[in-house]
Amino acid sequence: MKRLTTSFWAMALCALGLTLRVFRLTTASLSGDENWGWAIAGKPLSEWLRTIANDDHPPLYYFITRPWNLIAGNSELAFRIISVFAGVLAIAAVYSLGRRLFGPRAGLTAAALLTLLSQQVDFSQVARMYTLVATLCLIAAVWLQQALARPGPLAWKPWLAYLFWMSAGVYTHYYAWLVWAAGVAFTVLVARGRKLVGALAFQGLVGLGFLPWAIYSNLLGRSGLSQGLIYWPSWADIASLIDKTFNFMGATPTGVWATFGGWVTWLAAGAAVALLAWRSRRRKGQLMVALHLTVPVVLAVGLCLVSSRMSFRLFGAHDSETYRFLLPLEPWFCCLIAAGLVTLRPRGLVYAGLALLLAVEAYPTAQYLLAPRHNKSDYREMVSYVRAHLQTGDGVFLLGNTQGGLFPYYAPDIPFALFAPDRQLNPQEIPPYQAEIARQASPHTRLWVLVFGSESMYDPGDVVGSWLDQNGFITFRQWYHEGELRLYTLGQGQQPSHLATEALVNGTIQCRGLDLNAATLHPGDTLALTIYWQPAVAPSDNYVVFVHVLDASGALVAQHDGEPVGGSRPTTSWQAGETIADRHAIVLPPDLPAGTYTLQAGLTPVGQPANRLPVTGPDAQPAGDAVRLGTLEVTP
Repeated sequence: MKRLTTSFWAMALCALGLTLRVFRLTTASLSGDENWGWAIAGKPLSEWLRTIANDDHPPLYYFITRPWNLIAGNSELAFRIISVFAGVLAIAAVYSLGRRLFGPRAGLTAAALLTLLSQQVDFSQVARMYTLVATLCLIAAVWLQQALARPGPLAWKPWLAYLFWMSAGVYTHYYAWLVWAAGVAFTVLVARGRKLVGALAFQGLVGLGFLPWAIYSNLLGRSGLSQGLIYWPSWADIASLIDKTFNFMGATPTGVWATFGGWVTWLAAGAAVALLAWRSRRRKGQLMVALHLTVPVVLAVGLCLVSSRMSFRLFGAHDSETYRFLLPLEPWFCCLIAAGLVTLRPRGLVYAGLALLLAVEAYPTAQYLLAPRHNKSDYREMVSYVRAHLQTGDGVFLLGNTQGGLFPYYAPDIPFALFAPDRQLNPQEIPPYQAEIARQASPHTRLWVLVFGSESMYDPGDVVGSWLDQNGFITFRQWYHEGELRLYTLGQGQQPSHLATEALVNGTIQCRGLDLNAATLHPGDTLALTIYWQPAVAPSDNYVVFVHVLDASGALVAQHDGEPVGGSRPTTSWQAGETIADRHAIVLPPDLPAGTYTLQAGLTPVGQPANRLPVTGPDAQPAGDAVRLGTLEVTP
């Protein structure tokens, strides 16, 4: 194949890669991970330097984005376009690397595979450094191969180029050191004599050049090397991480087609290894690919023994996207598959195999691009809903420290309070912390609470959630991808019980009483009520509580359904004999006619709203499937 022809197709693949990576680039709002870039970029210079020194990542990405954002602005497009260009550049780089290691056909094939790989398309649309570091490491590998392939004495130009690009990689993400280690191993096995000494000197200069930043940021002091093991991965954890990283079906495949695609991926990898061992004579290329696929993975897992941060990042966070840390290894996997594929004969088998692999890749990539909500943040929609429904006297609480920069990005004019204990508070710390919550909430009659990310991570002791459930009434609740929006009504004084008789639900759960904020309300008002449940035996199943407002004909006019106490006291946590104060709030329709309305409540199994539990009256006779709580007067 002529070089001009292969170069043309390489450029065509770059154009296709660019198209895929800019497609619906701003459909999703910024994610919690992307929020850090925005939060850091907007700080004054002196504070910005201190912040990036304490960040979990080296500074180069922030040194690139800060001047870029001053020029291009702070739009979602401006934030993400750097990753787009890095992703496209990776296609060109893997073509160059594959061509040098295994020939032009292998380079084109590797570039085609990387172009459609959904993991690469995904993170090329994320305003973080993961795609950039993969590209920088790949370019460094191109120069490393060239430096070691030249006969004779040490060639300064390619080694200087390698030093530049590899240093840029380790200054972009700490996991680039894993790729650097693979390069060192390759250097040791390939170079000889004085050339080896010089080559190792250049490798050492990468580390020496990083030393100033390590000292400035006190890297070793906060590395987690002395904090003990958080989570030691099992073989299943390791296999899952590898599968998410390299599977051509993407990181979260499901369904029969996904299973088929996964088998195709790993059978292709096995066949490539066998074909290279059997038919290819490019031993240095095979060695370089093998080292760059194995050394980083082995080191990453091994470092979990001594680094709590490493173990938490890769395995302990239960994050579905931890494979992003091994993103620099994916181009090497594409090179492996491509190198094995092009050894097939006759040539038609090469095209058939490539077509099958590209079809497998196209499925998750199409899902990702054509389903805008697939694995995408919709924080923008959460904030827009709050803005559209915000009333005088409302407050905004943010649960999760990732929102500290994200909420001001979308709502710079709306004040907020941020709560994120981030750890299990001891008993002495809880009262003052909740006192601060009460102080922040006191000026407001309603609270919008935005939960973004894992609530169990940001509030592991449920300190914030339990205060809200005990002092407020949830009147609105809606889930989003990566988040949840709640509206609490506060300051609702309650009146004595309006329940004249007691009833048993399912023969074991007694409804002991009811408190209301008012026996008479107006259309559009909020009905706040507390139902007191007392189980005779601890329930073994989870139930949802429904509270209905019925008109004189028995028609439903308003309701609230939810797990007890805002979800903080599921029925499986109830103990025999304890009394559960279950708070609910219902916003009456603004056009509700005046009249007398009936209140009723009951329980249904979670996910089965039609299967109401039976109710028994105080005379032990069946009383339907709902407890009659009393009446409510609505006046004009």
